[in-house]
Amino acid sequence: MVGADGRLETRTARLQLALGARAYWSVTAKLGLHLGYRRLANKNGTWIARTYPGRPGTYEQRAFAQADHYAESDGNEVLTCYQAAQRIAGVAPAVQHSSAYSMRDTVTCLTV
Repeated sequence: MVGADGRLETRTARLQLALGARAYWSVTAKLGLHLGYRRLANKNGTWIARTYPGRPGTYEQRAFAQADHYAESDGNEVLTCYQAAQRIAGVAPAVQHSSAYSMRDTVTCLTV
């Protein structure tokens, strides 16, 4: 399953989502990577990859394929939810969280 609520998994579920500029997001198995979907009027929706580069409050987004609403998946330009999740599985870099504290600071704090 992609995400916890299943809103993106099937055509039927996606076609019940509101039209518009708002994207719907689903977590993936990889930290810092989300699969997004934007529903469009009378045509295939759009799959979007969102990655977290490690800077608080910032995300990078990129549309990469069409959803399989009015056309069957071709495995390239038109994808099912599971194909979209597989396509983006390798694109997210490891999440880098920076801190003002070093490991030495932590150890020093714990031993005082």
